[in-house]
This record gives sequence, structure tokens and C-alpha cells, in this order.
Amino acid sequence: MNKQRLAGLIVLVLVAAVGVWWAGRKAPIEPAAANVQQLQQRIAALEKRLAELESQEPNGLQFAPQTVPGEIHILPQPETAVPEQQGDRREINGMSYYVLPLGTVAGVE
Repeated sequence: MNKQRLAGLIVLVLVAAVGVWWAGRKAPIEPAAANVQQLQQRIAALEKRLAELESQEPNGLQFAPQTVPGEIHILPQPETAVPEQQGDRREINGMSYYVLPLGTVAGVE
């Protein structure tokens, strides 16, 4: 291949690359007056809805009882069945855990 053909091929590839880049780029977005007006109407509707929701009393929300500093409240604990501690007791970093046989836990013998 002579130098002129090689140079022509390189120029062709560069022109093609610039053309692909030029076609792929997006034009800058300019805000249209109608679009801005629609967004302002939507914001106004959302602000109105927010004001309605804030004025309503909450349904189904439970608040913690008021406490006096230094006062201790003991809540009743539900009774739960504690499984028997079967298996090997082990400890990692000061925390105890038990290795239980799977057959006795799942009821499968």
C-alpha cells in the first residue's frame, strides 16, 4: 500500500469517527414556556395536596407514652417458649452460641 492510500484511509476513518460522534451528540435542552408552565401547575397541585395531608390527623399511628426523666417503665413481655439448650455451647469474642443438632430442632429424627 502506498503512502497516499494509507493517508486517505486514515482520513476516511477520522471523518467517519467525527460523523458518528456528531450524529450521536444531543442538542442542548432549552426549556419551553409550555413545559415550564406545566411544571409550575404540577408543583402547585402537589403543594395543595401536601397542605391537605398535613392538616389531617394521622390514622393508625401509635405514639410512645410520655415519660418523666428518671422514671422507669417496664413493658409486659409476651410469654415465649424457650427451647431446651441442647447441643454444644461455644463462644466467640465473648458471645455464646449453641450448636444444635438439626434433627431435634426440625422434628426430624
